[in-house]
Amino acid sequence: MEIGDDTIHPILHVGNVPFSEEGNQTYIKNVLHVPTIMKNLVSVAQIVEQGTQIRFNDGGCFIEKESRIIPRG
Repeated sequence: MEIGDDTIHPILHVGNVPFSEEGNQTYIKNVLHVPTIMKNLVSVAQIVEQGTQIRFNDGGCFIEKESRIIPRG
C-alpha cells in the first residue's frame, strides 16, 4: 500500500470489522491491516460503496446504514 508521502507499507491482512450500537450490528468490509501505519485511516468512499452514509457535524462522525446509526466517532 502506498500512502501520501510516497512510502510503501505492507498489507498483512484484509478482513471485516464488526460495529454495533444499541443491538444493531454491521460490518465494514475489506479493512486493511497495515501495522506500519501508526494512525487509523478510514476511506469514506469505500464505506459509502458498501451501502452506508457518513455524516460529519459538530457532534462527531456518524455512520448510518438503513437509517440506523452504527458507530460514532
